[in-house]
Amino acid sequence: MRTIRQEDRFTEQLEALKVDYERLDEALLWVNVALCKSPHIFPVIPGTRVSRIRLRDFPGVPNLCIFFIYDENEVYLLSAELIEAEE
Repeated sequence: MRTIRQEDRFTEQLEALKVDYERLDEALLWVNVALCKSPHIFPVIPGTRVSRIRLRDFPGVPNLCIFFIYDENEVYLLSAELIEAEE
């Protein structure tokens, strides 16, 4: 199982959302579990090593696209962007 590392930019972007931290932590728990076990199942941005996971329809948390890279031991959460519900 991989270790999750949050880059400073990722943390700053989440803090700027000003959402309920408990709800956000709960949503990120699901993201972290998925990424620890199977980061390879999420799409890679062509021409890069960067993959993305979309967090949608989680009550109390805005829809997000989370960008990350990974290796055999770790997943690095790089950044997060707000996305529209239908993306």
